[in-house]
Amino acid sequence: MKKKNSSILLYFFVFLLFAACSSDENKSRFEEKTPVKKNRKTAVKHKKRKKKALRTIKLNDKNAVSELTKYGKENPETIVLIKTNLGKLKVRLYKETPLHRANFIRLVKNNYFDDAMFYRVVKNFIVQTGNSDEPTHSNRRSKLGQYKIPAEFHPHLIHKKGALAMARSYKENPEKASSPYDFYIVHGRVIVEPELRFVKPELRRKLYGSVGGADHLDNEHTVFGEVIKGINLVDSIANQEVDESDWPRKDIVIKTIEIIR
Repeated sequence: MKKKNSSILLYFFVFLLFAACSSDENKSRFEEKTPVKKNRKTAVKHKKRKKKALRTIKLNDKNAVSELTKYGKENPETIVLIKTNLGKLKVRLYKETPLHRANFIRLVKNNYFDDAMFYRVVKNFIVQTGNSDEPTHSNRRSKLGQYKIPAEFHPHLIHKKGALAMARSYKENPEKASSPYDFYIVHGRVIVEPELRFVKPELRRKLYGSVGGADHLDNEHTVFGEVIKGINLVDSIANQEVDESDWPRKDIVIKTIEIIR
């Protein structure tokens, strides 16, 4: 009986060690800053669109919360359509994360994401886009401001497959505040036993055991929306061939994001 118990304990500790290493590996890959490729040009030719002049208050860490709160009340939209050169994604933004929802809508209405690339693609994990050091996006950021968004965590808003969440810095950021310009969509993986039994509560266990996701990112990054149509496109993006820095070898570009309602 003692030998049997010892074997069970040994198996349990080996499993925990494996799970921790796997989680740390994924998290470290997520935290790693993606190298910027300044000279890579998009393979897609876009029609030139007339841009409306930016008329918005420049945000900083002091006024971001008050201004985003005000902006959110004046701009209540929650459904957007992300148009890429590979297809479309229909997304619902959560009302439970008012600051993040308002920030995203603000960026969309100021054309910030137009021509942005998916610059980090990790199959069974995430596809990431938003920020860029291209002159166009740098100029837009200079007008929109440099600021962070306070975390908005909720137990039921988790990193299931298709979830939208904001990237953030892990350095000197104990509040886990979000960066305003980078977001990612979860591709994830289905969690199976025996790992699944350690996922709690039951709602998370059911979702991660069926649709899958990236559970180790919960309460680390704010989830502020989800894909409600076009999840196959997330699979397609995640399956693209990438280089050693997770940059897709074939450019994947956001043509524009439209607000539906």
